[in-house]
Amino acid sequence: MKSHLNLLPLEHRVRETARRQLLQWCLVWGVCAVAAVGVWWLKQGRCRAARQRLEAARRDHAPLDEILQESERMRAELDRLLAKGTILGKLLDEKPPLTLIGAVSQSARTCHGRLVVQSLAFRRRERPPEVDAPAPGNGRASPAKSASTDRKARAGPATPTTEPWGSVALEGKAMDNVAVATFVVHLRESGLFRRVELKSSVDNSTADGQIRTYLLECDI
Repeated sequence: MKSHLNLLPLEHRVRETARRQLLQWCLVWGVCAVAAVGVWWLKQGRCRAARQRLEAARRDHAPLDEILQESERMRAELDRLLAKGTILGKLLDEKPPLTLIGAVSQSARTCHGRLVVQSLAFRRRERPPEVDAPAPGNGRASPAKSASTDRKARAGPATPTTEPWGSVALEGKAMDNVAVATFVVHLRESGLFRRVELKSSVDNSTADGQIRTYLLECDI
């Protein structure tokens, strides 16, 4: 049996209940809003810090970007100069000097500091065109040679062909003959030289240690 009785009107009770629930939900929404603002502010602070670091990195790398752009322009200009048909391109078409220097450097590096190259001399020439030497004797030629001469005459004048070639002279010092032999082997295995010849290997030992002076000649 009930000990009390609610005599308040139904509308009043509904309004009180709605007001209570509204206050509760307002409190929940307020807490959520404060948390959202805090998270947003934290992220904004991180974004500002990242943006500042990015601007600082851009300022620090601006000189490097300029150097890279200048390098690209120089590379494009070099490619244009080395293109087929240009004078520089024709001069460097067969065996670029930088390729030879690179091969020598790589071969010397395999000696692990026991050999140094002190002098590199590069000479570039052209083979003279091959001509038929006159037959010795009283001026009479054999029938076979006469037929060959007639065929060449009917074919027209021969176009002299030139074959570019060059030689590289290498001088330096080494700790021993093993280092010199290793250097020679790697030069031959590079595939850039037709012939690698050791001209001399002289012992110039001093009180500080054993030193050998070598001279190499490499044909291209």
